[in-house]
Amino acid sequence: MIFFSQKVLRKEPGNWTFVIVTDRKELDKQIYKNFADWRKKQQARAAVRVCIEKTLDQLPRVFSGELYRAKCELTYQHVYDSYFGLGSSVYESRGGSGSA
Repeated sequence: MIFFSQKVLRKEPGNWTFVIVTDRKELDKQIYKNFADWRKKQQARAAVRVCIEKTLDQLPRVFSGELYRAKCELTYQHVYDSYFGLGSSVYESRGGSGSA
């Protein structure tokens, strides 16, 4: 399932969301393990980086290539530092509601 979702994300343009429904506890544990520690997995980190680059690449071209790469890196660093996996984030741990 993980490989299928990654292949779809690579081959088909769009902002896909995958919902995985299982009826086996062992499979649930495997899925949790694959997504819970995304920061520890090189392939997952690379997928996040690619997603950020593709998203920022859709913005108007007002930055130089160097500045674009710097913005991609800063955005990735923010995501890495702020989102732990499976919906956990620095904003939840601080008690914030996420709205301004």
